[in-house]
Amino acid sequence: QFSTGTKQVTFKLDPARKVKVNKLMLQNTSNGGKLDVGNLYAGSAAEFETALDLGNLNTGWNTEYNDTTHTITYTDAWGAKGWWLGETDYSQYVKVIAEFAKPLTCGGYFDVEYNNSIATTSAGLSAGLNSVEVILDQNGASSVKQIIVKGDTKDATITLGAVYLVRDVQTLL
Repeated sequence: QFSTGTKQVTFKLDPARKVKVNKLMLQNTSNGGKLDVGNLYAGSAAEFETALDLGNLNTGWNTEYNDTTHTITYTDAWGAKGWWLGETDYSQYVKVIAEFAKPLTCGGYFDVEYNNSIATTSAGLSAGLNSVEVILDQNGASSVKQIIVKGDTKDATITLGAVYLVRDVQTLL
């Protein structure tokens, strides 16, 4: 079950029947209302790991960060805020997913930068997005330098909900 304001819903499948799933449904218990679904993933609990501490965005430029509300405010266009990871090995993962606590009001990029000859993999950000994912380059994933959120508009804000490292899972939506 989930209620108004819920940003993420997870549930377990019956182990005896999970190989025979026919459909997944989200059902409203009241008359009316709206449910805005971002992405839907299928995988085991072990395949999702809350990866990055939202209270510790330790790199960036032209931004301010509120570590209580997890809100990045861009003090100039193309500012960035994120995590300096040095040479972190993420080779056991296939993607990084960022969920936003509020739909985006600006554009930009969600970037993963590597230490080797693979410079960056990224996903574009645009107004209205609730989440974004970046597929990790498997040649660079063993040495991730930083993960950053770039905003294209001065005074725009982006509020982070969670950032996950994901092993091999199926994207359903």
